[in-house]
Amino acid sequence: MSKVSELVKEARINAGLTQIEVVDQLSSIGIKITQSKLSRIESGTYKMPTEWLLPFAKIYGINPLNLFLTDSEINNLK
Repeated sequence: MSKVSELVKEARINAGLTQIEVVDQLSSIGIKITQSKLSRIESGTYKMPTEWLLPFAKIYGINPLNLFLTDSEINNLK
């Protein structure tokens, strides 16, 4: 599992969402994704397209940087 995949999964869990709920929300805004594909993103076997970053972050209620960096890593950038 890659760091990005771990952060994507952690963000979903912290948002209190199931994979199916995320898929439903993304599908409602026109992103073609299945639960299987989301599972593969979270396990690191499928690379998330960059155009999905903002929708994922919006659904999870986080800064898009949090899909790549931990809070402490973001704070070190300041």
